[in-house]
Amino acid sequence: MPIHGPVGFGWPSFCPYAAMLSSSRTKTGAIDSHETGYGLGLSYSSGAFSVGSALQQFRERDGAGIKHTRTEYGLAASYDFGPAKLFSHYMASKHSIPGGAFSKWEHANIGVSVPVSDSLTLMAEYGRNRVKARVYDDTPPNAYLGQIKGHTNYIQFGIRHTF
Repeated sequence: MPIHGPVGFGWPSFCPYAAMLSSSRTKTGAIDSHETGYGLGLSYSSGAFSVGSALQQFRERDGAGIKHTRTEYGLAASYDFGPAKLFSHYMASKHSIPGGAFSKWEHANIGVSVPVSDSLTLMAEYGRNRVKARVYDDTPPNAYLGQIKGHTNYIQFGIRHTF
């Protein structure tokens, strides 16, 4: 039976600032595995400008006793010009395993949203995803299998309707 123990605390917004802290520990009783994590989020918003960031890290040990570390972070910002709102964000995640194996994923975008009525907004966005990984065979002697690298670019358009 899994045991979950998340704890979180969010400060009330003081003027344009806000913060959030979290911590968690998860353990599965039948298998010797567990995960602990923590997170921190900060934001600032004043008038037309907003910016926020977040960081979280998880450390886990799987049933075989192998320790993994996963770190995730992000940064986002927007500015409302009135007739259009510019927004952008960057997110990344890195998963590390002893012996040199890892994976890293990144995503970045920039976009604009234009309200055409009280309930309808048109949106356009350009973004890029990247991935990189070093892969090992998971059986002894853990032979190096190679690297994976790649990226995609995208452009998307959308409509947001509020009912």
